[in-house]
Amino acid sequence: MLVRRIIDGIKRAAFLLKRRIFSSTYKLLFEKRIKQKSACPICQSDGAFEYYNGKYVILKCVACKHAYVNTMNAIPRDDIKRMYSSFDYWKRNCFHQNIFNIDSENEFKDFVSSRVRKLQELQAYPDFETSQKKVKIIEIGCSEAALLKHFYDKGGEVIGCDINEEIIKRASAQYKFPLIAGDFLTYRFNDTYDLVVSFHTLEHITDIVSAVSRFCEILNSGGKVVVEVPFGPEEYNNLEHFHFFSLSSLKLLFSKFFSDIEIKENYYLTASKIKCGAYYLVGKK
Repeated sequence: MLVRRIIDGIKRAAFLLKRRIFSSTYKLLFEKRIKQKSACPICQSDGAFEYYNGKYVILKCVACKHAYVNTMNAIPRDDIKRMYSSFDYWKRNCFHQNIFNIDSENEFKDFVSSRVRKLQELQAYPDFETSQKKVKIIEIGCSEAALLKHFYDKGGEVIGCDINEEIIKRASAQYKFPLIAGDFLTYRFNDTYDLVVSFHTLEHITDIVSAVSRFCEILNSGGKVVVEVPFGPEEYNNLEHFHFFSLSSLKLLFSKFFSDIEIKENYYLTASKIKCGAYYLVGKK
């Protein structure tokens, strides 16, 4: 365990040094060519150059320390949709979790169990046994809907939404509960829910203020929203992420819509033994 921590520390230090050298060089050579710098999407403060990942310039808010892709709102919505519209995206996303077959419930056991344990730790796991009515649950960015299957088997009334039409098509062929292929920001839901969950989704959405507002809108009074987002400069090279949260920026974003917020820091290892950080947030309405 100690050896692993030392190795992780060396890898992280090497990455940070490389990032600092690369970013400093880019800043000296090209920063003046950045014709427009967009304001922080959360607090509207100025953003300063932070990193260039080969595709996007990343700015960092001078106030809340939120890092974000510069002028991301200029990226066509159809281009963003195409990024997540194929089955190949699912395979890339699940590979690091040792999940290779969407039809194999056995491969999802550890994944679902870890999600359940985390919800229990956060005191956000639904009380299916004593609830006098069916617990209504929606997952935004539900992917193959493995977690929703668990809730459904426990007696929950569940629904999922994901922008990836191919994944929803395959999952819908397996399960009896409703799954929506579309953008939850524009989809008209006919109900509100006791629990809204969204894991590793918010960082993919350009308009995060509207996204959190939507979480609040579809949540019942007394309900909870549970969100997981990655953090750390190691994420800067992920070309599918538009946001890189700090603890303060995540809290500030959700405090616009929720008065009761709890955030916990978490670390996990991928199948490749790469250490990653994530924030878990619980908001109560």
